[in-house]
Parts: sequence; structure tokens; C-alpha cells
Amino acid sequence: MKISFTYILLAFAAISVFCEDFNAKLQARLNSGEKNITIPSGKYQISNLTVPENVTFSGTNGTILELDCVDKSAQVITLKGNNISLKNLKITVTSGMIEPLRSGSLKQLIGANKCNNLTLSKIAFEIPDDLYKQLLGGKNKRYVKRWDVFKVEYSSDVTMSRCRAKNFSQMLNTEFCTRVTVHDCIGRNGIYITKFSFGSEYLKYYNNWSSNVLHQMFWEGGDCGTAAHLKPRKPRTVIRGIRPGDEGYSKLLTGTYEVMCYANYAEYGKTLCWGRKGRRVIISGNSARFMTDMAYDAEGCEEVIFANNLAFNCKASGIGCFYYTDSAVITGNIVVIDDVEKDIYKGDFVRMHHRKDVESGKSIITGNLFVNRLNKPRFVKLDKCRDVLISGNKFVNGGIKTNPYGGGRMTFTGNTFISNLPEQESLIKVAKIVKEMTLRNNTFINRNPKAKPSAPAIELEFTVTKKLANERPDAVSSPVYRQLDGNSIRGWKVPVGMSAPTGKCDAKVIFINNLYEGETQFSSSITNITQQNNIKLD
Repeated sequence: MKISFTYILLAFAAISVFCEDFNAKLQARLNSGEKNITIPSGKYQISNLTVPENVTFSGTNGTILELDCVDKSAQVITLKGNNISLKNLKITVTSGMIEPLRSGSLKQLIGANKCNNLTLSKIAFEIPDDLYKQLLGGKNKRYVKRWDVFKVEYSSDVTMSRCRAKNFSQMLNTEFCTRVTVHDCIGRNGIYITKFSFGSEYLKYYNNWSSNVLHQMFWEGGDCGTAAHLKPRKPRTVIRGIRPGDEGYSKLLTGTYEVMCYANYAEYGKTLCWGRKGRRVIISGNSARFMTDMAYDAEGCEEVIFANNLAFNCKASGIGCFYYTDSAVITGNIVVIDDVEKDIYKGDFVRMHHRKDVESGKSIITGNLFVNRLNKPRFVKLDKCRDVLISGNKFVNGGIKTNPYGGGRMTFTGNTFISNLPEQESLIKVAKIVKEMTLRNNTFINRNPKAKPSAPAIELEFTVTKKLANERPDAVSSPVYRQLDGNSIRGWKVPVGMSAPTGKCDAKVIFINNLYEGETQFSSSITNITQQNNIKLD
């Protein structure tokens, strides 16, 4: 059958007319009680649509919903009621939506409140490249202002699966939700695939993939920084179950609970996952590379496990615990720093960060493999720790370094340090401000016979900078304890060295039962040194 050009034009005109009143007809179908709605192939403009309970809303291959709204500060689609399913839809926005999204006046596109048993499946959200460029802002013109494709509040049993997002801000943001599952989703060019926020409980997040997404997954339970700027001033406190309207309510006290993140992959973002004020968080079996901060990070959290993850070339470190973090275990991970890609990605292994009165405590770093392929060492950096144990790890061309302004109490035992570096670098650096340090049963081996003498394998720093003396005079006068026993140190010209403070230093140094090559360098300013049963190799 021969089809004329005029017939084709008429057909397209019919589709166009159908699309103009599509929103009203669709709302009428929903209001009539129709429960299974399938949208045929085509592009349809949606504006201020309400989907009631017990509705399955599906598209077919080629179905595109173009979101627009008259009120540019209100959401476009409202999900209202239980047992709603959105499936197999492609969603974008009109050009008229760009300005309210860019300015921040429009916070969310699709909203759900008290929607239990909500399913989002095979949904593809994408803003065309030319419109997305108009949204980009910030210092590097890389990320957009924060707004949600889906904002879900006070709901339970929420599932997002097999969804895709490109050129977006935040795909799913939950607040005060319970039992949230996100899996097999893909994100390109955005901020978050999932934000699990303020009082939400039980997140299972797995098998997701992202590239150029700022933070693939983020749990947000409230600010955990220093107390000075917090209102209320409680950086450590969460109150499970607190809700708006309760006495003393603040979002900073809500917390997030029971977070499980596993088997995800991220590249060229800032973190794969991180969060604040989480309780009982498990991050396991993930893989991340080329991150501009850390691959995995917990801030102000308690009972946190980082297990069996891969982190490759991250700017700050592979894994981090920031501010107040209590009872964290970092185990079975592989962190690699290789001489590939940009220098911005060549950071350290782990960082335990602090600020003023908030720092990590009761932390264990054990059974990890840390590999550095650069010519200078990389470290597990301890800014400050109330109590940290580092045991049973293998370090290749790297070690452990403390912050000269940090401090705390720490034990390093049963670790192996291998150096192939061109110089004999220090692999343990401990500052004067550290209150207690025990270094026991560790092995240090320099496997580069041509390495130039540069620094001792273990450096005990007892000098104090002017800045520290002014800010923390107690660090100058307080006594410190250093115990080195049962260690094997081979291949360094100086196995153990000490800085030379002016005057006497109130430090107790125990150096017993060690096996070493080279000549130790102990400062005469340290008068309380015990040396027994050490064996110097010829």
C-alpha cells in the first residue's frame, strides 16, 4: 500500500493533538478508578498529575513523559497512596523547566508521601545534553543544583530497580522512610543515585553502577562537625524515631540506621558512598576508581564496617572516617595507588580525620592490602584517634603517619611493610602530640638494595612546631609513651630515629626484643629510654 506524504503529516498532527489534552484524559482515567494504565509509544507532556493508590502505571518501548508544570515551584507528579508501581518509562523535562531547576526554586519532580509498597522499575530519566549544559554550575561547571527526580517521605517498602539516569541531580531521595531497596541502577553525570536521609531505616543498596556521579549513594543523618556551629550543639547525638513536632526535634538529631551497601561500582566521581550520623553501616564488596575524594567514607557514625572493598587511585584516600566516628572496622580491603591517570587521583590509603573535639575511637584497621606504585610512600593517616588498632595488614611502599596536630592512643602490631622505593623512606612517622604508641611484632623489609639512605624506617618525632606550641601548650609539656618491641627491621641505614627537641623531653621510650640492621639514632634529649635484648645484625 502506498502512503502519501500528506497522510504522514496528518498522522503526526493527530498525535500532536492527542498529546495536548493527554494530561487531562490521563488524570480522568486515574480518577475513574482505573488501576492498570499502559501508555503507548510516543512523547507526552505531563503537568500536575496525581497518581492514586493501587495503580500500576507503565509505558511501552518508546514511551516518553516530558515533565512540565504551571507552578514552577511545585512537583509535577504526586504519588498518593499505597501500592503504586511506575514501570518502563522514559522521563525528561521541557526546556521551560530548566530555569526553575537551575535556580533551585523547583526542588523535586515526582513526590510521594506516606506511600507504602512503592515500586520504581525500569525508569530512564535523562535531560538532553544541550539543556543539561544550562544547568551546570559551581566552580568547575561539572555538577547541577540539587533537586530530586523522586522525593519519597514517610513511606515504607520502597524499591527502585533497573533504573537509569543521565544528566540528573538526585535520582531518589528518601526522608523518614523504612525498608528501602535500590539495585541494578545506572547513573551518568549527576550528584546522587540514592540519598537515604533523616530518620530513614533499613537501606539495602547493591549492584549499582555510576560514572561521573558525585556521590553514588549518601546516607544523611545530620551534621557531625564541630559543636560550635551546630544548633543544637550535639555533633555525636542521634535520637532514633524522633520526628518533626516532637519536643526538641532537629534534623541534626535524626540519624540514619541499618545501611547496607554492597557490590556496587563507581568511577570518576567524588565518592562511591559516604554518609553522616549513620548507625550500623556495612560497606562491602564494592569497587571504585578515580575518585576526587575518598572511595568510601563515614562521618559521625557508629558501628561501621568497611569490608572487602577495592579502591583504586583516590585523591584523599581509599577509605576515610571523619569527625566523630566510633567502633569502626576496616578489614579485608585492597587499596591501590598506581602511576596512571591524573595526579589528583594519587592520594593515601586511609584517613582517620578529626576536628577539635570530634575524632575516631575504638577503631580497628586489620587484614588489608595497601599497595603503592609511586616513587614516594603513601600512608594510613591518623589525624587523631581516641583508640585505634592497626594489625595484620600488608603495606607495599607505604606505612602509617600521624598528624603533628592530632594525637591520641594507638597500637600497631603484626603488620608487614615492604619497600621497593628508590630511597629509604620512613614508613612509620609518629608525632610528639600522640599520647601513647605501641609498635609490636611488625616486619620492615627494604627490598631495593640500591635505595639511597634518606630517612629512618621508624621516625619518632619529639619536636614541637611554633604553631602547635601556641595552640596546644599542653602538647609541649605532657608526657608521652613509645613502646617498640619484637619488631624486625632490615635494609635501612637507620632503623629507628628520633628528632632532637631543645631541652629535655618528658617521654618514656621502650626499645626491647627487636631485630634490626643499621644504626639506631636516639636523641640525647630523651633521658628515659629502656633498651634490652635487641639484636643487631651484621
